[in-house]
Amino acid sequence: MKITDERHPLQARARKLGAWIGPNPYSRKEDKELYGGPYGSYALFCSDRYHLIWDSGLPVEGIIDALGCLECEHVLDPEADIAEAWADFGKSWMK
Repeated sequence: MKITDERHPLQARARKLGAWIGPNPYSRKEDKELYGGPYGSYALFCSDRYHLIWDSGLPVEGIIDALGCLECEHVLDPEADIAEAWADFGKSWMK
């Protein structure tokens, strides 16, 4: 089962957070030119399936990491800086 399949466990996890995992809207070459990386086959969108949560495509490890950051963001105090939730993003997989 592909990660983009609606029945995939990561897709279910994303839905709970108001997100959706879809194919990367950019080619890897475009990602590298636009963002310098990280880049991969998948993208994490808001539930509207239009707005990207992360600026570039991500590998599976990046999607898992981003979902963890979103979960942290959802439990932050409304006054908190959301950067706290994303502070460790990419440390375990980004090179």
